[in-house]
Amino acid sequence: MKKLFALFVVLLAGQTTTFAQAIYTPEELLQHFAETAKSYEIQAGGERLAFRSQPLMHWKNPERQQDQGAMYAWERNGRPLVLGSIFTYEYGGNVFCRHEMLSLADTPLTAKLDGSTVWSPNRVGLQWKPFDDTTTPADSAARRLFQMRTLARKFTGSLKVPNQQPSILVLLPQPLVRYESAKEDVIDGAVFSLAVGTDPEILLVIEARKSSDGTPKFFYSPARSHYHSLELQLDGAKVWDAPMVIALETTRAGQSPYCNEPFFVMTPNKPLPSPEQLR
Repeated sequence: MKKLFALFVVLLAGQTTTFAQAIYTPEELLQHFAETAKSYEIQAGGERLAFRSQPLMHWKNPERQQDQGAMYAWERNGRPLVLGSIFTYEYGGNVFCRHEMLSLADTPLTAKLDGSTVWSPNRVGLQWKPFDDTTTPADSAARRLFQMRTLARKFTGSLKVPNQQPSILVLLPQPLVRYESAKEDVIDGAVFSLAVGTDPEILLVIEARKSSDGTPKFFYSPARSHYHSLELQLDGAKVWDAPMVIALETTRAGQSPYCNEPFFVMTPNKPLPSPEQLR
């Protein structure tokens, strides 16, 4: 009753606290996000990916119903091949968690949760393009980070929801993850986010790798992180878009054909456990 009364007072005061925030503490939600992500078993080419236990970020979105989430990475040889967001979603007086899974891999993947296959993308997650400029990856890691940030600032993005004005996405200056991998032929790499608030909608992956002639060069690939229409521009010219897939708003684990795509959203059938069960 105390929590319901607190929620009533907040609503009367015109604050933006959501139902989920009124029931669960941020610590309880983040603990649930982490335990859920850790329960995934993801394989690429028959090899189990390593789970990075530290979240890449915690995010909030002031424009949509879910109030917060966390993003995690699964890696091979230090290179992230899967990114996954676990976030709250409110429906019918209950709080659920949705799972957004995104492939950055160059091979098919299989993801299991609680022993059941829930996601199995059968095509690559990224489509690499070289930058047209003559920027050559620098010798030092610090200088390469400066170069990748400079390249990332050349991009602008938008998210289009039907019957609404497009949301102009904001590039977050700090990459979600930075990596290198000799075994994966990556000299340096970074994943940037174009976001609403701090909620990633388009991910921009930039890598320094050897080109076909053997010289180091920067490449990029966008990846969708929302089911509404997305568009990405480079120096004002459109270089990528993704059409709306509204079915992803209500998809379930393992639902075909959506679970075979590099980007998949699923909502478990059961709402979050009570705060007492999470403690």
